[in-house]
Amino acid sequence: MTAEQTAEPAPTAGQTAPPPAAEPAAAAAQAAHAAARVMQAAGPPKRRKNVKGRATAAGAPGSQEELVRLGPEVARTSERLRTGWHPVQLSSDDKAADIELDAAQLTASSQGGYRMARATHGAFSGTWYYEVRIDRLGRTGAARVGWATRQAELNAPVGADEHGFSYRSIEGSKVHKAWRDCYGEPYGEGDVIGCLLHLPEGGRPFELTAEDVVQYRGKLYFKEGDPAAPQLLAGSFVAFARNGVLQGKAYEDLTEGTYFPAVSLYSNRQVQPDSVRATVNLGERGFAFPPPAVQGCPPPRPACELAGPQPGVANGQQGQPGVVQQGQQPGSGGRADVKQLHEQQQQQVAGQPQAGDKAAMEAD
Repeated sequence: MTAEQTAEPAPTAGQTAPPPAAEPAAAAAQAAHAAARVMQAAGPPKRRKNVKGRATAAGAPGSQEELVRLGPEVARTSERLRTGWHPVQLSSDDKAADIELDAAQLTASSQGGYRMARATHGAFSGTWYYEVRIDRLGRTGAARVGWATRQAELNAPVGADEHGFSYRSIEGSKVHKAWRDCYGEPYGEGDVIGCLLHLPEGGRPFELTAEDVVQYRGKLYFKEGDPAAPQLLAGSFVAFARNGVLQGKAYEDLTEGTYFPAVSLYSNRQVQPDSVRATVNLGERGFAFPPPAVQGCPPPRPACELAGPQPGVANGQQGQPGVVQQGQQPGSGGRADVKQLHEQQQQQVAGQPQAGDKAAMEAD
């Protein structure tokens, strides 16, 4: 058993809020968690003074009071409450405390047991792609990269539960529900791992937004609705590539939901003083390797487009060369034309050689 195999911390218990002192008995009986009378917010709640201990939320005058169940607490500075356009990055909120991010929020580093960081934006439909460069592992380091929903435990590797799918550096195995299976080639420092997600139309997001936030006793909480019953999404899959070489489909027919780019890192801090480090490439400046072609699958879009079009900025003029707007074809400007590369790869799969194939094979 390797040192990397010993770090699988248990999930932490969720937090609930105490009920008000004088809550009606009928309402308390049907609440799975503490119930509170709140005013539903029309948008991100603003700070407002509580009146006589009753929980309130900023809303339109005369709004109907509503009995809700309180879910997780959310900080007022949370990225999930931001409005307007923001670039796709690794989230400063949606990460384990031991994960450190650089100023651009694209490079993650960690010391200690497996810890995870997710991106700020996710997808519940479409075909998406991003890369992870393994910058440093050291003597004891390991990585698992892939896709995960917000329900995945952050103090654990991607794939440690049912909410994530990962490609593991050690042995090149794939991991889901903490079960490792043979999959592809192992990888290490300097390798670039491509992460592909395909979700056909029809999936539901199951994602809470700022409209689901209420205020109770001066704090903000997500409202907790009825338990979701996500279904399997036929035709969906995740696949990975190592240095441009597709390793095949890792998992198929995923459970519907919103999946985020996710990176998890491990090291033994008692043996290795240096942190483990990896950098995500969301496609704003092109990819290190062309996104892989999968038979019958549309060309993937770069994960940077999960943020949608940047308002007031024309395609190809995003301040960084070659950013492709949502819903538009890739254009010039220093970025590889993803659609053209995909078509070339499909022709190669069909046995039609392309110019430059010989040089590429010699380079390999």
